[in-house]
Amino acid sequence: MSGLHPAVSAATVLAGICFFFALYLLLEKAFGIPSAAASMAVRKAGRPKREKPSLPDLWLGSLSVRLALLLERFQTDAVRERLQTVLSSSGDGRTPAAYTADCVVKAVPVALLALPAAFIFPLACPFILLAAVLYGVRTYRSVERKEGKKKEEIEREMPAFTAGIRAQLKHTRNVLMILDACREHAGDALKKELDITAADMRTGNDLSALTRLETRVGSPLLTEAVRGLRAVLRGDNTEAYWESLSVRCADAQKQLLRREANRIPKKVRRLSLALLGCFLLIFLTVIGVQLFDSLGVLFG
Repeated sequence: MSGLHPAVSAATVLAGICFFFALYLLLEKAFGIPSAAASMAVRKAGRPKREKPSLPDLWLGSLSVRLALLLERFQTDAVRERLQTVLSSSGDGRTPAAYTADCVVKAVPVALLALPAAFIFPLACPFILLAAVLYGVRTYRSVERKEGKKKEEIEREMPAFTAGIRAQLKHTRNVLMILDACREHAGDALKKELDITAADMRTGNDLSALTRLETRVGSPLLTEAVRGLRAVLRGDNTEAYWESLSVRCADAQKQLLRREANRIPKKVRRLSLALLGCFLLIFLTVIGVQLFDSLGVLFG
């Protein structure tokens, strides 16, 4: 009996793979999904320099397009507007429905692992499905995490940014020249935003360019800095305003550093729990193997 176990396991895995491909072909015909050859031809047309796309990417991309059309009908206006703002700020050109569909489709390969697991080890199916859901949620929130890191990086540079503006105001009140001078000493995230703003100011209205900068970043400190730059454009005396803003930026930076310091014990605690879970999993696996071997001897 024990000699047949590897053969039975291999047969069940092969049956699960065949079932998956058969299910995909049926869904492809039912929903009108383009074939892999057609999708490959469209991807390669006009893009000779790009890497050759893989077949899984093509299949998942076709499913994502179909799912996006369905999700567009069910997304509320509030969710759509909030997600569109985050996507625009991060430079992602996808629509909210397309982004959500991509996140769902990326979790599909993980969920499909439950099919062969149902034949080999059925108890693992709920855990695999849970892992697929968690992976999809993590992918969905990745753009928000990326936007949060960008905002945090910009807020970390605000004390130096406001100090640079105060120093430049002693020599000139030309906002474009002030931003060009501050851009040379800014970090990557803030420098990119200042580059876009400077280009907007050279080709359009200064007030509109500053408003777009404020909307893209969404940082309260940068909003106050933009308010001060608008006052400079109007010709107001802003010396006291920038001095007060510098103090608030310094306080905000101290709070940011305090939050980063408070995150370290939580990370260590999570890692310790993960290590404890690994030890328990190894311990339970050894007990389970010994238990099954003992049952095989008793009832063999």
